[in-house]
Amino acid sequence: MHEIGESKMSGTINYYPQNEIPASIQHKFPLFAASFSCKPTNFSQVYGGFSQVYRPMLFKDIVPNSIYEKVDENIKDAKGYNAELRFRGNWKSLKVGRYRFFTSIQ
Repeated sequence: MHEIGESKMSGTINYYPQNEIPASIQHKFPLFAASFSCKPTNFSQVYGGFSQVYRPMLFKDIVPNSIYEKVDENIKDAKGYNAELRFRGNWKSLKVGRYRFFTSIQ
């Protein structure tokens, strides 16, 4: 999957210099994901997955709410990943499950 988008702004902000806020923001980022499932026995299953996450920078992130606020000049889109690994199975009359989830966003 490939994330493509554009945010456009029109109008003026009286309390902020107009040339310091972009009129449009381009978003382009490839998103990759993979998953697997394995059933080693009739009573157990192992499965997991990995996917990239992306949150584009929006105008609300770069337009200050008042004249007293300053926007970070190095602000960027947020990127990261999610990963999970799961095990579940049955042993006699017990149902067993184990779950591990990882996430990282920059």
